[in-house]
Amino acid sequence: MNILGLVSSLKEEKSCKVVIILNQDALSKEDKKDFTAQIEKIADTIITFDPTPEEAAEIGIDKTTKFYSWLAECTQALGIVNIRVIKKIEAFCRRAYEILPNHDTRIFNQAVQTLALVVYAKLQPSDAPPLEFIKTYNHFSSFIDRQKDNVEDQNSRFKALLRRYNFQRFDEFDISLVEGVERGFFDEDAVKHQADKLQETLNLGDKANALKQAWGLVRDSFDDNQDVVLNNMVESVKKSVRAISPVDLSEAVAFLKEFDLGEQARELIKFYIDNRQEESGFWNLNNHSFLNLVKDPDVKSVFDQKFAEVNVPRDPVLILKHFSEGGGWNQEDLDRLAGLNEADYVRIFKRLRGPDLKGALNGALVFREIANADDCMESITRTVESALRQIGKESLINAKRVKNWGIKTEKTEIKTDSSETFHQE
Repeated sequence: MNILGLVSSLKEEKSCKVVIILNQDALSKEDKKDFTAQIEKIADTIITFDPTPEEAAEIGIDKTTKFYSWLAECTQALGIVNIRVIKKIEAFCRRAYEILPNHDTRIFNQAVQTLALVVYAKLQPSDAPPLEFIKTYNHFSSFIDRQKDNVEDQNSRFKALLRRYNFQRFDEFDISLVEGVERGFFDEDAVKHQADKLQETLNLGDKANALKQAWGLVRDSFDDNQDVVLNNMVESVKKSVRAISPVDLSEAVAFLKEFDLGEQARELIKFYIDNRQEESGFWNLNNHSFLNLVKDPDVKSVFDQKFAEVNVPRDPVLILKHFSEGGGWNQEDLDRLAGLNEADYVRIFKRLRGPDLKGALNGALVFREIANADDCMESITRTVESALRQIGKESLINAKRVKNWGIKTEKTEIKTDSSETFHQE
């Protein structure tokens, strides 16, 4: 403990007054033992700063913020006593408030609750539930999933904390906030977009609450009312169909099946499909971040069937143009491009002109610059390069054109109209 020797020297030889500020939890077990033994000989006064969650909130949160009370309630419920963590949560909440000043108060309250939990998980991983566990946690699933062979649940402590925190599961709005915390800053457009979608759901009011009330009948009593509970579950989904997410539907269907009501469950799925007028992307579960939460196989199957019926494949040229303009990509777009063969790309490139051709080529070759390109991306690149080599074999001028895009054609003979033969590398 060299630092303590220095402190002793300054105190005894230089008559200095020394204050040591130390986080003992950061010491190893052996260093902590040595420090405790030596500090008593040197320090005149030892003060331990060990605030309660209530005291930490009182110290750490600016009382002038409009969200002080709600944030304090969240940090106390999580048991956070680290002032630095609380200030970091507060900073993220301030930024979220700037992005969402005109949205429903319930939306911002949800943001505060989510941010407190996520920042805690990120900055204090030894105390908080793991962030990956939180991402997949679903409160309602505890009424469906069963422990096998009475094996002890290794996550029971975390589940208990999340239940006390009244956390149910992440939705799309929460995911946009989680991504911001992981990245260090929010994508404002993404957060606003998801907040607007959540606003639409909230505007459904009583309809959105109907399913929550149905689950309340499941959880909140030991009454002998099985028929009432099951009937209420079915009616609440029908009454709230516009507010029911695929995850909500999956949970309700799985619950009905637990009571051998498979036929009623399938009828409920059909009712949902028939009464939701949505764009094709809604039915593509692969494009949703909550895909792993939609567990019922019948719901998955019907969504796949519906997507196949309503999905009109996007024009590949539009996809390539989107890529060339720096737009992101989803698996649906990648699968569409990967499904094209060499001849398809030849036709696309030969019918385009000017900026349209340049944009399509830029988009088609964009994955050459991706260091961690997956198999689908590499397949697209190989097919596109093969198509360009084929075009390059058609004439000397085309060989020069494709060479500008980093494509070399194999040595071949190109015949002109005058029957002269040119050799081209």
